[in-house]
Amino acid sequence: MFREDQKWRVAYRNTKGKSEYTEEVINKNWTTTDSLNMAEAKRIINKHGYPGYALVGERGSGRFWAIIQHCDDDLAFQEKVLKLMKVAVQKKEIRWSG
Repeated sequence: MFREDQKWRVAYRNTKGKSEYTEEVINKNWTTTDSLNMAEAKRIINKHGYPGYALVGERGSGRFWAIIQHCDDDLAFQEKVLKLMKVAVQKKEIRWSG
């Protein structure tokens, strides 16, 4: 999920002659990837709650957060995840930074 998420964001930043993709292809794939990732993130949240260190490790948990940040089309889902994250912080399953 994270690789695809970042692939299109990096391609977008490289559109000034460095990307092998047109801006139209990037935008289409970016939107599709965000939509698919959000559906998968919802499935993961519904099955496991917020995936903390015990489930996916520190790196995986952090990368999952990056996916959640890109779920802007469903603010209620992001708010739900935020509540789950607060519980995970209390259990020391994730680290709160910021």
